[in-house]
Amino acid sequence: MFDIDYFKRINDNHGHDVGDLALIELVNIVKSIIRDSDDFVRWGGEEFILLIEANLNESVNIANKLRINIEEKTSELDKIPTFTCSFGLVDMLAFSSFEEAYKSVDTKMYLAKNNGRNRVEY
Repeated sequence: MFDIDYFKRINDNHGHDVGDLALIELVNIVKSIIRDSDDFVRWGGEEFILLIEANLNESVNIANKLRINIEEKTSELDKIPTFTCSFGLVDMLAFSSFEEAYKSVDTKMYLAKNNGRNRVEY
């Protein structure tokens, strides 16, 4: 699970049209990196869930690649401000239900935010 750091500031300072462009650009960046077999969904607002078939170490590598690419690619664009994302990761197989996994991954994502943003917690 991940979300855009300070997304509200983008909307407040640049308008919702720019916020929409930021979301579109984020989706394009993520889709250019993940596999067709991975599930990528907008969970709400600026939150996203990415379900990939990989062990936790591989998932950390993928999340860091996404994190770095999002910051780098948005810094190259004039139409939107540079932004970063905070990621929380869990191994779904370690949980007996989606609800348990969701609660844990949500906690990890907020830990990433509380620990400075633009990072991966697992």
